[in-house]
Parts: sequence; C-alpha cells; structure tokens
Amino acid sequence: MLMIGLPVCAVVAAVGYLASRRVRTDDIVLGATPLGDPPDGTEEPSDEELMVGADPTGPGTVLFLILAPVIQIVIGTVGRMLVPDPSKADSVLSLVGAPLVALLTAALLACVVLGCQQHWSLDQPGRTVDHALPDVAVVVLVAGAGGVFASILVASGAGAALSRALMAVHMPVLLAGFVICLALRASQGSATVAILTTAGLLVDNVAAGGYDALHIALIALAIGFGALGLSHVNDGGFWIFTTCTGLSVQDGLRAWTVLTTVRGLAGFLLTALVWLLA
Repeated sequence: MLMIGLPVCAVVAAVGYLASRRVRTDDIVLGATPLGDPPDGTEEPSDEELMVGADPTGPGTVLFLILAPVIQIVIGTVGRMLVPDPSKADSVLSLVGAPLVALLTAALLACVVLGCQQHWSLDQPGRTVDHALPDVAVVVLVAGAGGVFASILVASGAGAALSRALMAVHMPVLLAGFVICLALRASQGSATVAILTTAGLLVDNVAAGGYDALHIALIALAIGFGALGLSHVNDGGFWIFTTCTGLSVQDGLRAWTVLTTVRGLAGFLLTALVWLLA
C-alpha cells in the first residue's frame, strides 16, 4: 500500500493544488477565528498581535506538544506487543496508549509548558480552556452524531443491503468499495467509520475473489479515496477547517467539499489505472 499509495497520493496532491487554483476566492469574506478577527489587509499586524505573551513560543516547543500524544500512543501500542497478555504491564500500557488519555496528558502538558514559558497566572489555563470549548463543541457534537448514525446504518443492515445491491449488478469490487465508502462518508461524516464499515461489508467478496496482495492493496486504496470525498457539514474535519480559517458554511462547501471530492475522484481514477495495468 505504501509503495503504490505514496506516488498515487503525490499525483493527487498535485491535482488538488491545480484544482484549488480554479476556486474563486475574490468574493470570500473571512470571519472571526479562534485566533481572533482576520486582518483587513490595510495594515501590518503589530508585534503584540503576532506574539502571545512577552516570550514567543518557539517552533520546537510547538512541535513537541503536537507530537507528544502521538508518541504516547505509539509507546502504548508497541509496548503491548512486547509484553504478555494478560498481564499488569499490558493493562498499564493499554491505559498509556489510549487516545483519550494521550490527548488529556498532552493538554495538561501544554498548560504546564506554556504556562511556565508565558508566566501565566493560576487561573489563565482555565480561561484558555473555557475560550476554546465553544469552538470545538460543534466538532465534537458532529463527530459523535456521525458515529451514532454509522452504527444505526450497520445495525439496520442498510450498508449490507447497499453492498449486495452493487454486487448484484456485477459492479467490480474496486468500484464497489469506492462507491460504498463514498456513500457512507457522505451520509454519516466520519472517514474512519466509512472505511472500516466498507471493509467489513466487502471482506467476504474480497476473500472469495482470490485476489493477490497487490490487488487487495488497490482495493484498500480505492476505499480510502472514497472516504476522502464529500466532506461536508456532518464531518468534524469540515468544521475544523471552516472554523480555523473563518470561512462560512457556504464558502466551505464550495472550497473544502469540492476540493476533497476532486481529490477523492482523482485518487480512485489513478488507482483504477494501476489496477488495469497490474
């Protein structure tokens, strides 16, 4: 998957860049973001607007705080592979590597590191968290609702019915994986849920088809590109993008949604081309 996916994604990135040049931006008016109001372009921002506190946070500190939860999850995941299961060490590593625990630890670490660097008062971390909650509340709500809806689709058999209908018309498994994942992505928002659900629906067909490792990797890539497109208002990533850039919902739909769909289609077409040549 890496040997095929990396060059394909490099071409998809180029296609996305070229497509983004076609998006009209002259009539887009940016609104407020979590960092404040956007500059009006008439004057340069002051040093106080560019820095938080008297001592600006260096890029190394920022990179460390971003990578901290990832490193903690990797330590917990890899560590569990090296210890017997069940054991006390396995339980501890399972707790350490849990995503929620890693993110909570990273948030606390950021408060301590930034607080010491910026000389925050004791109540400043609380005020910072309170200020951030309204911006992430919509994202959390949408992501949670999407996960619940995905569970309903699976429990009701709607996804399996769609899979059987596509196979009944003798749709190639590569195209079926892309279409099913794209439909699930559009309906419930979560790319991860769409990928896992689609893989579960097609696993019997893939196993019965007798595909080699190369073609199985291409099927997985097609499913992944299906999860890339049609990101809209039920996707947490859509709200993160629009909130942090100050875009309205309408502008987000014609920029973010269109470009993610173009990249998804381009990735699938390239994957299909490799399928034909393999």
